[in-house]
Amino acid sequence: MFDSVFSKSQLKPKSFISIVESVRGIAAVYVVISHLLIFLRAKTYFANDSIGHYIVSLFYNYGHSAVLLFFIVSGFSIHYTSIDRPLNKRSGVVFYYFLRLRRIYPVFLLTVAITLAITYIGYILNLIDYKNHFDVISFNQIIWTLLFATDRDYIEGIFVATISTNGPLWSLSYEILYYLLYPLFWKICTKHNIFYALLVSFLISAVSIIYASFISPNHLTNVFSLYILWGLGALLAELKRRDLKITLSPVFLYLLIYILFESVWVLEYVRHSMFSIYQLTWGALFFSFMLLFIFKKSIKSIPTMQKNMVATVMSIGLLINLLAPDYLDITNNRSFYSLKIISTYLILLYFMYFTKADIVNFIRQILKPFTKLGHISYGLYIIHYPVLVLMSGIIITYKLPTYTFIIAIAVSFLLAYFLEVKFQHWAANLIDKTIRPHLKNN
Repeated sequence: MFDSVFSKSQLKPKSFISIVESVRGIAAVYVVISHLLIFLRAKTYFANDSIGHYIVSLFYNYGHSAVLLFFIVSGFSIHYTSIDRPLNKRSGVVFYYFLRLRRIYPVFLLTVAITLAITYIGYILNLIDYKNHFDVISFNQIIWTLLFATDRDYIEGIFVATISTNGPLWSLSYEILYYLLYPLFWKICTKHNIFYALLVSFLISAVSIIYASFISPNHLTNVFSLYILWGLGALLAELKRRDLKITLSPVFLYLLIYILFESVWVLEYVRHSMFSIYQLTWGALFFSFMLLFIFKKSIKSIPTMQKNMVATVMSIGLLINLLAPDYLDITNNRSFYSLKIISTYLILLYFMYFTKADIVNFIRQILKPFTKLGHISYGLYIIHYPVLVLMSGIIITYKLPTYTFIIAIAVSFLLAYFLEVKFQHWAANLIDKTIRPHLKNN
């Protein structure tokens, strides 16, 4: 069935999709805000069970989840731009890798150099914690970093921990492997269709999760446990390039978003839930919203009878989730658990019954201002952390006011602009002049 659908649909010309850049931009900004609040110790400003603490936690706790959104956007971007490349030829594959290397490595290499320089400066200035940061850096760690093979130090089975003064670099180790696998993904899509490739992605993730859970986790199982998210992004790209119409019931979409939102809250607080399943649930939620954003779907037009049915199902789900702490091993902060469960329920009911606004269009309007930031999101993501670490050391060592972090934020955005707009452009031109002429069919 799928083969006939895809064989009859022609690829449409590529075009700029602003909502994808907006999502990329807001994800990067959220990660920056999350790390800033950590350095500010923002949670300590409020009592543990206060509303202020709860609101701060919404911007504090989910930086890692925002990175999962990057994986989906990355899968979309690569497949959207490469689906019609001649990757059935060796020259086509080589040129694809060349383009990826040209885009990723110059900015990455300079950022690693800046990170190491900042770490050395902090050590020389005797800033707090910098002796530890400097002492743990080794030649081995630098090599693994340059080879995109590091991960967070709290993850089991890693080769080497990411440089402590630039933790966000871990995600590039995941994306690079996804890039390397893409020609194989492309061949499966070409020989069969995107759903075969997606099935392979799912099986790779499933086997990785099972192997890590019952045998032993390692770097590859960590990376490939999330590969399905990248595949979902590629699915969105395939559907968009072929201009295939998505017909999903608004009732189904409302319930799907509600179930996924409530699921991530439950999984967050269940003490023994699998972290990989929690991550994939966030990914499924992000995929659902990306589907609605990219294909400009609305979930507002629901007849009253169906609204009542949706509300009934949601109410039953709410009751089950509120009773869950009595039956599941829920961790502390049960008040936050209940607050997230109830607030999600009330917000969705509000958009369904009490306003003419469509929740999808409402979020799309929030995302619009972040479109331009999408152009520097990569640079912002990988450069902000060492700048924040340095400023934190300066503030604590010299007892400066915390609002001095404003300087670090400004420097982070300026460096991101320099890396993405100035340096990347210069590096790409240099690489094109020196390497590209030697590539065939470029």
